[in-house]
Amino acid sequence: MLGLAGTLWDHPDIYPVHTLRVVEHGGHVICAAVHTPPFNLVIAQPVIESAIPALADAVIGSDVALPGVTGATPKPTRLREHGPLVRE
Repeated sequence: MLGLAGTLWDHPDIYPVHTLRVVEHGGHVICAAVHTPPFNLVIAQPVIESAIPALADAVIGSDVALPGVTGATPKPTRLREHGPLVRE
């Protein structure tokens, strides 16, 4: 995920459409994700496991169509447990 974030910073024209999401608690980022269509949502390792439902709610509440979810296991599975993230 850091490599992708670096690419977005250094070469924003490569992924002109992208979404960055963070979950904060107590003024600290506890989870982050990035989506560069048409690729999967990429989830960083959360600091606190309870950040996953908040991230899922943000993704489900958006109009973004995801082809899939990528991240260190079991995070993608836990994210999918909170609702249908992948839309066709």
